[in-house]
Amino acid sequence: MKRLLLGLLLALSLATPAAAAKPVHGTVTLNQADPHYGDVVNFHVTTDLDGSGVRVECSQAGNVVAISSTIWHYGTFEYDSENVGLSSPIWQGSAADCIASLLKVDKVTQNGFKTIAETAFTVAP
Repeated sequence: MKRLLLGLLLALSLATPAAAAKPVHGTVTLNQADPHYGDVVNFHVTTDLDGSGVRVECSQAGNVVAISSTIWHYGTFEYDSENVGLSSPIWQGSAADCIASLLKVDKVTQNGFKTIAETAFTVAP
């Protein structure tokens, strides 16, 4: 019985990573109240990542009408993102639902990024 228990403990210890991955936390907050089509906005970011960026995607009736990304910040854990324009050639000025995503590079995922935090907002016409 002791051998079985020792064997089980050994197997569990080998299956457990030597160092647990550090959890990643962050927030992304819109810096402007009541955004409208054509406005330029930015986001306040806090994170424990050493490299992050913000991606904004806006949709109307489930169809993507705009995608923007900011430059990546390295070694900065609290910052205001670069400006993002709320318009595009296929967005005809009516209201849209948008999501700002705080991203980190993740080579395991299909698109190479992992979403750490999101904030949703509506853009008025």
